[in-house]
Amino acid sequence: MRVLHVSGGQVYGGIERMLATLAATPSGSMTQQFAVPPAGRLWRELQDLGAGPLALPWARASRPLSVVRARRGFARLLSAVKPDAAVFHGSWSHAMFASVARAHGALIAFWQHTPIMNPHWPDRWASWTAPDVLIANSRFTATALAFPRAAAHVIYCAVPAPGAIPAESRRAGRAALGATDADLVVLLAARLEMTKGHQVLVDAARLLDRRDVSIWIAGGVQRQEERPYLEQLTASAAGLRTRVALLGEREDVPTLMQLADVYCQPNLVPEPFGIAIAEAMRAGLPCVVSNAGGAAELVDRTCGIVTEPGDTAGVAAAIARLAADPAARTSMGRAAASRAALLTDPAGRLADMAAALTLQPTHAR
Repeated sequence: MRVLHVSGGQVYGGIERMLATLAATPSGSMTQQFAVPPAGRLWRELQDLGAGPLALPWARASRPLSVVRARRGFARLLSAVKPDAAVFHGSWSHAMFASVARAHGALIAFWQHTPIMNPHWPDRWASWTAPDVLIANSRFTATALAFPRAAAHVIYCAVPAPGAIPAESRRAGRAALGATDADLVVLLAARLEMTKGHQVLVDAARLLDRRDVSIWIAGGVQRQEERPYLEQLTASAAGLRTRVALLGEREDVPTLMQLADVYCQPNLVPEPFGIAIAEAMRAGLPCVVSNAGGAAELVDRTCGIVTEPGDTAGVAAAIARLAADPAARTSMGRAAASRAALLTDPAGRLADMAAALTLQPTHAR
């Protein structure tokens, strides 16, 4: 089966990380191709993987002629690659191009990456073209489907196992970021959105007040509206005994996961899935997360500590507990790696996707 993934995202986040993982995973039943905007980090990663990304035509909904030109360009792309199925990641790309794919005889799949609680205009526009297959990235996402009358296949995001890192390289990597072997390094790697809980973690650092804990926050400004939040975090992190390092945008998050001891992402609102949390689990890190959304599906008491959203004192207590109990960290880390492998192994997720697509009747060409 020839499968074309279509994503029009302009920033790099969990969807883009998952697509890069899928591109790097061999499949005996599918040939995968990827149509994405021809710039940015995902485009570069797909090129580096030898995935030969296809340039997704540009369009703006407010400019009808650009929509017409983009759909014509997408039709030419479909004629060239002749996919059996087109999988749309996001309402905008589905709204813009799903009807074109259907006209070319492809099976239409919509992979929903966030619950649609309050539909915006791209969601309403996308609803005009019902998919043949609907996939949700978590049970939480499936509680508010873009197409409520459809049955969703729940397929967790694909997350690869990290490679091994030598002890000396780990020591050097930690030292380069100001941490010793004796420190407890707590990592948060997420886009600079307030809902990810960066401020909760910084405030928890103030309550900890201990020099043997280092907190690394990876993530940089991708949109101008995120800059004031970065400035707020920078001011809050200044002068604390518990060191908080704002690392900026990083393309080596898997390495950071292996350098850290604990992953903490105290979301203020439910996370649809939590791909960074799953990556941390696969790296063998015990996790401190909020009791909401997809994160609560990933992390149980065997592999982490769950707090209530916004509970700064609870987050501080969880980090202090893990700092004081290396045996618990080791046990939770092993359980996290085992659980994440079961839920997010890339080969298994590709097999799930192939099954979902082949169970549906295809359109005649």
